[in-house]
Amino acid sequence: RMGASPDPNREPTSDQLSAVNQLIASQAAPYVDIALLGPHQRRFLKKLILTAQTYVPELGLWRPADMPGPPNFQVWWKCWPVYKVTLLMLGAADPAHLDNYAEVLRNYDETLGPACWPIIYPPDVRCRSEEFDRIKRRILQAVGSGNALPPGYSDYDPSRPWNCVFKMALPGSGRDADRFWNDECEKKCVMYLTSIRTSG
Repeated sequence: RMGASPDPNREPTSDQLSAVNQLIASQAAPYVDIALLGPHQRRFLKKLILTAQTYVPELGLWRPADMPGPPNFQVWWKCWPVYKVTLLMLGAADPAHLDNYAEVLRNYDETLGPACWPIIYPPDVRCRSEEFDRIKRRILQAVGSGNALPPGYSDYDPSRPWNCVFKMALPGSGRDADRFWNDECEKKCVMYLTSIRTSG
């Protein structure tokens, strides 16, 4: 699809490719745990752990909690190309939409700093595992309504639904996406960085 075989550091294993293909074939969101989809998967079967910061309203404190995931953006950035190549090999999404999605996280990490990575990563998980299904439902409702399609929905292809979903999940693509990233990521990072709520 891209003119050459992928670099070995970006090439998915047959297990990884098969698992994502099964998700797409069943019309489920192509969500995978990036902690398990890194390069050379058979060599690194140990799951990555991220110490995330979660806000406890009852105590008014931020508390660390271990969760599956890349411990920092640099590890995520090395794992993402395997996911990207997997989706490209399966024809699920265009490279531009996948690159733009990855840039969202890179921009947040650069702008907000590595201290916010434990707050930035969970929205990525929630977006791909939960929000993608909501976006797909909104697209299907719009397409089935018979009305003029909202901006961004016009290139929806029922044989490749996740391509349009990746596009519509980006900040700036519409109110729903802007609200998601603002509520799930930006506000929490700003609160954490400005110490409006005490970190503990």
